Amino acid sequence: MVLDGCGPSAYRLLVVVGLNFLSVRLSSKVIVTGPLMPGYKPPAQFSGDQIRKNTLNLQQNWFYVGVFDTAPLDAKKAGGGFHAFHSDMNDDAYWTQFMADMEQLMEEFKDLAILYKPKRDFLKPNSRFQKPSFLNLLLERQKENPRWVIMDSEINPWIPVMASDLVVGMPFSSTCFAALNKHRAFLFHDSQNKLRHTFYEDLHSYVSHSTEELIQKVKDIRKGTLNYESLRDTAYYVPLATDRRFAQNFTEFLRNVAPKKANLMRN
Repeated sequence: MVLDGCGPSAYRLLVVVGLNFLSVRLSSKVIVTGPLMPGYKPPAQFSGDQIRKNTLNLQQNWFYVGVFDTAPLDAKKAGGGFHAFHSDMNDDAYWTQFMADMEQLMEEFKDLAILYKPKRDFLKPNSRFQKPSFLNLLLERQKENPRWVIMDSEINPWIPVMASDLVVGMPFSSTCFAALNKHRAFLFHDSQNKLRHTFYEDLHSYVSHSTEELIQKVKDIRKGTLNYESLRDTAYYVPLATDRRFAQNFTEFLRNVAPKKANLMRN
């Protein structure tokens, strides 16, 4: 966003992720990027099988579930921002149940493999993010399991998204929107059934609230009975041409345009 003054019309340029912003009457120029994640985005025509075998060297013909967590914030290191004073749904217990449910999912389907992409490196010194108490047990339990692949936290996140047959994330994280825009199935998993009222009513059918519901929805996805086509008519789906044109250059925009504008405002 490039700001001139105050109020909605003060923005000369708005970079947004959803088509719903196109209906807002603003004097700003609006660029719709689709979901934004750092890293080079492989072309959509690359199949999950190609990426798994050629990029990740995963040769087994399993049903691959990309699992993307959201790191619990350590309130003691959060500083003076919003999270320092307001509780977060994603605490240690929520994260633990989320990951335990992924283990249960793998046990339920013997032809299913997990591609776990940690949001943060929990082992990094002085991290602002809380190391979950369940982490060591999880890593120890799955370290020799060929159906549980732990990816580097700094890997290009588009790779595990596009390598997956199904993407599972915490509500309402960007990786699932990325999956939608790359024609991959996705689920938001609310591991402790904490969600009540959200702005994402169109997506409520794609949220599981318990271990049992997660397993059932995965069964539905594998049978092809959970429909994603209807989401193509919502603001969450951005046509490929629009997505490819702007999203790749967004990081460069932040590096070059935004700092220059900030300097002009300060001067």
